[in-house]
Amino acid sequence: MSIISTPNGLTLIRHHLTGTSTRITAPAGAEIVLVLITGRVIVDLGASGPLSSGHRDDPFTTPATIWYLPPGTAATIRTGQAPAEIAEIRAPLTQPPTINLPTTSTAPPPEQRGQGSWQREATTFVTPPHTAGLLVGETIARDGRWSTYPPHRHDHSRLPEESNLEEVFLFRLKPATGFGFLLTYDRTPADGRTHILEDNALASVPSGYHTVAAAGGHDLLYLWAAHGPDTTLAMHTDPAHSWLMHPPTERIYTR
Repeated sequence: MSIISTPNGLTLIRHHLTGTSTRITAPAGAEIVLVLITGRVIVDLGASGPLSSGHRDDPFTTPATIWYLPPGTAATIRTGQAPAEIAEIRAPLTQPPTINLPTTSTAPPPEQRGQGSWQREATTFVTPPHTAGLLVGETIARDGRWSTYPPHRHDHSRLPEESNLEEVFLFRLKPATGFGFLLTYDRTPADGRTHILEDNALASVPSGYHTVAAAGGHDLLYLWAAHGPDTTLAMHTDPAHSWLMHPPTERIYTR
């Protein structure tokens, strides 16, 4: 098990399960999203919902199964002898939930976002009003591409231009021997912090601009979760790089 949290209580826990039965309970003041990363599991929602299963051999080619646990509900996860990995994402409630019973869903097909060396495959799993405040999704940057690019932040409640959300990540690499980078900064990349990402790394970004890149010849997948005072994800692009948001024929930049 590995865990990471942000100051506002958003927490991501990576469970590595083999031949076990694990019970996860959402307390009265929190909600939980479970995401199958790899393996086969049976999930028992008890009296709150039907028995469900998930199977995911390869997160880079197979869609995730997602379970939502509103406050006061629980899930028992059972695995066979083959290992399975589950990500547990929990956050304190900022408003009453709209759903009172657990749900099970399969991730929709990914969307293609970005272009050229920063094209990526993005999938949104759950957002309000399905959850009370949690936003969860997954992104894949193939073959050494950038993602979360151009760099953006979501630090201030000034919708629709920007929302205030803290964020956590779980990273996977293919091949697993590869690496990637997470850059975070407040004003310019020169004052930034570079994090080396290996397979199964966890990271948090409570604030600031951030961007991600995979090493050449490697695919980088990251599960992301965001939570804060706002319930929509509105990203503010670093003005120094906002010219990249325009079509190539309309880009204007200065040296």
